[in-house]
Amino acid sequence: PSRMTDAEIEAKISVYEASFHEKKLDAKLKAAPLLFEKGLCSLCVFRYLGFNDPDFYAESNELISRLLHKLLGDVPNPNATEEICRTCYDILPSFSKKTFLDRFFQNIKLGGYDFPDYAFSFVIPGSIVLRHFSIYQSLRDTFGPELFPQATDFVSLKDGLKWASGIVVTNELKIPFKFQSQFSIVMEMTHPETLEDSEVLAQHDHTYRRRKSNLISNTPTEAFITKVLTELPPQVLSKLPPPGKIHHLMNYVLKFEHASIYVAGRYNKYSRTLSQTPWLIDGKRKTETSVEELIGLPLKEFFQAKEMSFMSSGREDVDVRMLGNGRPFVIELKSPKLVFMASRENMAKLQQKINEDARSQLTVKYLQCVSKEQTKVIKDGEEQKTKVYRALVWTSRPLTQADVGLLNNTKELVLDQDTPIRVLHRRSLSTRQRTVHKLRATPINDKYFFLDCLTQAGTYIKEFVHGDLGRTRPSIGTLLQCEADLAYLDVMMINLDFPPKIEDQSDDAIKKDEDLPTNQ
Repeated sequence: PSRMTDAEIEAKISVYEASFHEKKLDAKLKAAPLLFEKGLCSLCVFRYLGFNDPDFYAESNELISRLLHKLLGDVPNPNATEEICRTCYDILPSFSKKTFLDRFFQNIKLGGYDFPDYAFSFVIPGSIVLRHFSIYQSLRDTFGPELFPQATDFVSLKDGLKWASGIVVTNELKIPFKFQSQFSIVMEMTHPETLEDSEVLAQHDHTYRRRKSNLISNTPTEAFITKVLTELPPQVLSKLPPPGKIHHLMNYVLKFEHASIYVAGRYNKYSRTLSQTPWLIDGKRKTETSVEELIGLPLKEFFQAKEMSFMSSGREDVDVRMLGNGRPFVIELKSPKLVFMASRENMAKLQQKINEDARSQLTVKYLQCVSKEQTKVIKDGEEQKTKVYRALVWTSRPLTQADVGLLNNTKELVLDQDTPIRVLHRRSLSTRQRTVHKLRATPINDKYFFLDCLTQAGTYIKEFVHGDLGRTRPSIGTLLQCEADLAYLDVMMINLDFPPKIEDQSDDAIKKDEDLPTNQ
């Protein structure tokens, strides 16, 4: 805070003094000497007196000390000693100290995040809760429950920190605080010196050590200690030891988290040796790269995200191409740093880079940022969408005109498909029905023909052709009463309106099934 004149300080003190009286806290002033005796700093004394004026906690130590003197007269001033506060470990008054603030803001700068607003929260050590309950019970035992009825009638350390830091942080960052911000700063505090303080609870709660062993890292958290203490009766709380002297200040780290960015588009895959996601067996890669990596890694690097997650509208096998209008996909970029970089111009540059680096294995189009809500289209469309496939089919006998007529006149054919043998190692055995809406056969020679299929999403096309040893019923083989097998398969179209088209980008989508090409 900027240096105020003595007159300005006195004017503020008068305002806070009037506020203190208006809140009817005068009766609690007699508890102040006990609080000082227990080693509390001036701000924590006001916390336990219940003074909940947010602006006050961001004031200078000088103003706070002078207000105390005005309210209490000659009371031992804890600020005159170098003793560390026994209930906040001196973290609360630190937000008015330049050396602390310089380091604090340097840590935020080093985080490297873009953010238009921010939320700020705190994680405090469990030992602070134990000390709070000890002081609370001491106040009740000394002055009676009428003056100090509940452990929640004080200003919590977290509220004090929020008020002490709010104005200072906002003014320095020149960015507004927002409860529902997409960017959060978490100040995670630890105090190794008092880590074992809570072991005293094992004397009063025989389940304490067992419950503690279930915690992550076996570390008693604020929430855990609070739960244990609130379950103990007052006569047990009265036996808690007074807060001991502190020799070391609080440690803290700042953790940053930005809400995910979602980048959507459509991709075409032209390679029959490119898997959609990284393909590993026994820790060894089966393919050099994947669709996920070719698209996602440049995005992750550009936005400096911690992690990425790939989602798509279905998936094609490694030996199946994705042609036509492409497959819709979404990349979730988790905790990105450079959130101001998601302009349409940058998306176009990223799209060009991905396409160039993929070396003709794939292309992407319509690359754009979308909202989390928009991404639900991919999941919601799983059952409703239809797909167009093109298969090159071999038959054990020449295809006749009657065979072509039979296939071309097949409409709304319902298949019973058992889990295919090729995926049975990773999927449970079940039978599901899928509908083939339309077929079209185009002969090439005596033994080969193109089969275009308009189907319900999730249809196993390979198994529909060769029958999978009778596990798909009917199949092309049973319809034609001969052996049938698949030479190769392409996905030609996915009928899902996502993401929104970008006008200046060409659309290779095939609009009608009669326009499907007859060779690839």
